[in-house]
Amino acid sequence: MKKFRNFLVYLLTFILLSGFLPTQEIQAASMKMPAVHAHAYVIMDANSGKTLFSYNANKKIYPASTVKLMTALVTLDKLSTSKKITITSSMLSQVPKDAAKLNLKSGSTYSVLSLLHMLLLPSAADAATSLAVGSYGSNKRFIRQMNSKAKKMGLSKTKFDNTIGLDIGNDYSNTYTTAKDFTILARHAMSNTTIRNIVAKKSYVVPAAKNTKKFTIKNTNQFYSVSAYRSNLYTIIGTKTGSTKAAGSVLIATAKDKKGHEVICAFFGNSTKTDLYQDIRSLLDYTFNAYNEGSLSLVKGFYDTRFRSSNNLICSYYTKGMISGSNNRFYPERKVTQKNLVQTVNKIAKSKLKTVSSQKYIRVQDFANILYKSYPQKITSKEKKKLAKTLKNTKKLSSKTIEKICILYNSNILPKNFSKKVNTYLTKEDMIYISRNMVSFIKNFSKN
Repeated sequence: MKKFRNFLVYLLTFILLSGFLPTQEIQAASMKMPAVHAHAYVIMDANSGKTLFSYNANKKIYPASTVKLMTALVTLDKLSTSKKITITSSMLSQVPKDAAKLNLKSGSTYSVLSLLHMLLLPSAADAATSLAVGSYGSNKRFIRQMNSKAKKMGLSKTKFDNTIGLDIGNDYSNTYTTAKDFTILARHAMSNTTIRNIVAKKSYVVPAAKNTKKFTIKNTNQFYSVSAYRSNLYTIIGTKTGSTKAAGSVLIATAKDKKGHEVICAFFGNSTKTDLYQDIRSLLDYTFNAYNEGSLSLVKGFYDTRFRSSNNLICSYYTKGMISGSNNRFYPERKVTQKNLVQTVNKIAKSKLKTVSSQKYIRVQDFANILYKSYPQKITSKEKKKLAKTLKNTKKLSSKTIEKICILYNSNILPKNFSKKVNTYLTKEDMIYISRNMVSFIKNFSKN
């Protein structure tokens, strides 16, 4: 028995030294969950929203400047990025003296986009106050919107009483949260294209504006400067730093790998800033190694579909290689081309649709013709009459075309409660629902 064990040890050593097993998998298999210095943390699969690992996830903690993610979201609910805001002395007088700021000058004018960069990269409190007052007229009304939005997001253990992230150390007793809540907030923020693009930057040149010259601001996220990480495993793409005496050193970091998996690590540290970055790196290394060795599942997906009802369906087709996107986006609201729709439906539903015109984008009436050409059906005069009464924009259409449109609606292929305007263009998201519904349609068609 002893000789046999010695033989196994020799064999394993030979395999390792010979390079038959990937080094990364060996490391992952031998790794234990790293010990870190934290009040709390949560590691989440950003595409699915599933919590992967956590510590004190529901403990009351202080979020520091990661609050500014909510400040950005509430601003974007109200204003376009091109909107101009003029800084006033009244705005500046409301900025706490001990908060980080860029010393913006009264009378200067900036776009919302520039102010959002100031808010999220160097974490400027004067930018936060300017955005709050510039969008809702006062800090008080803006904070009310922050709490309302938190409630809608399901952040049941989160409260705000300022736009900056100050807490009990500065006599703001009603700004607090949990690691779980703020991981959800970060997932929302990283699903917003404007915020996502901003927090991915190392620096930004604020363009010259009224009464001010251009100047450069830098990201406080040290993963973009002095803190190294294993870029062969993942890339850091955001999100937000923070620091107060009560909160400690805080960083919500988002990382993605080359396969399209994305992980959010919301970390609320109780040690030094150096420890903060080392601990987050250890946790992200552990997570991606665990995925690569097969002991952890991560979902592929698109950041712009995460909070849509179609997300699970889109992710399932994406994982199967039936649909694609670009730059981690699916663009669900974009008009879909006739060619793309036909190809996708045929791939998913194994149908035999064919394009019927040279028109690039496809409307409801166009799809009705496409469907009828490959799968001709009949409809009773009673059903046709009933449906035709509900249709809009049919004046210039022939009786036969209207009949085809009625057949389409009667077939339950279009998304539920779809518009009855027959000249409505179909979107990429519509294409997904049509593809799914076509599976059942073809089965029933074959039976008949």
